[in-house]
Amino acid sequence: MNNYVVKTKDPVVIKLIQKLDERSLKGQKEYGTTLADNYTDDFFNHLLEELLDGANYVMKLKHDEANMPKETKTIVKCLQ
Repeated sequence: MNNYVVKTKDPVVIKLIQKLDERSLKGQKEYGTTLADNYTDDFFNHLLEELLDGANYVMKLKHDEANMPKETKTIVKCLQ
């Protein structure tokens, strides 16, 4: 096991690392394996499905832009 120490002071990156760690632990509990040890899933298909879901979420946000809070509108404009 790698004992890597996070060196960044960037709070955004630190939050992302925390989210990745939480997601990994959730997956290990749910599926009983790590990504490193999982050779049975169709990762290309999973990735495609996740990207399609993401595209749907972006379109939903774009569609609902008129009713969004100002902060969310700013994020959506950055995605356009």
